[in-house]
Amino acid sequence: MVGGLVDVYDYIGSDEALGYLQKITDWAEKHLDRSNEYALPSEWYTLSENLYRAYELTGDERYREFAKVWEYDRFWNALGRGSDLFRPLVHANKHPSYHAYSHVNSLSSAAMAYGVSGQQKYLDTIVRGYQFLKETQLYATGGYGMIMYGSSYNLYGAQKSLSTVWFCCQGSLPQTVADYHNLIYFHDDENLYVNLFAPSAVDWQGPGGKVRIVQETRFPDTFLRSLCSAVPS
Repeated sequence: MVGGLVDVYDYIGSDEALGYLQKITDWAEKHLDRSNEYALPSEWYTLSENLYRAYELTGDERYREFAKVWEYDRFWNALGRGSDLFRPLVHANKHPSYHAYSHVNSLSSAAMAYGVSGQQKYLDTIVRGYQFLKETQLYATGGYGMIMYGSSYNLYGAQKSLSTVWFCCQGSLPQTVADYHNLIYFHDDENLYVNLFAPSAVDWQGPGGKVRIVQETRFPDTFLRSLCSAVPS
């Protein structure tokens, strides 16, 4: 909600949004648990980002000070040093797993902390955090968008489980689908690449002039139908 109110103020200059921002911050300062233990579903370590944005837009110190409350120092400092925070804790069975989505999102808060303060430790966190994720935490999940929350990836075994529970992050699925058209074609200076098989057309200014390419396909519908017909009843 803070992110939404900041956006409304930022993009359309609504003073009314600032009033609501003050009210929700009043409530949060009084009622949010500040023990800052790692535990779902609180995800407190994602809160700093938009509070820092509120400070940048308004200059009100209360937002900067409240943002500091939710900095994930233990996790960020470990990443900044280039050490692996998770492995010893998982092996010690303190936590069987860590929530990947919100831990990655917390790096956005670290980036905003760097933008506001200019302190090197935050830059180290986001640079080395990106390296850590790229080198050790990328997997072919076999899925896209929804219903991946039950997936667990460990050296001692991996598992996927399906769920019909509506998680909050799935609210962004319509936005994701609306971006498909940006993923169908890619290009460099000399070549056009087809990334997705989808009915579509593209106009591209290539090295030899303007090119128009049209895809006409019923994939994956016909492909899935052929698979189903090949399965013995």
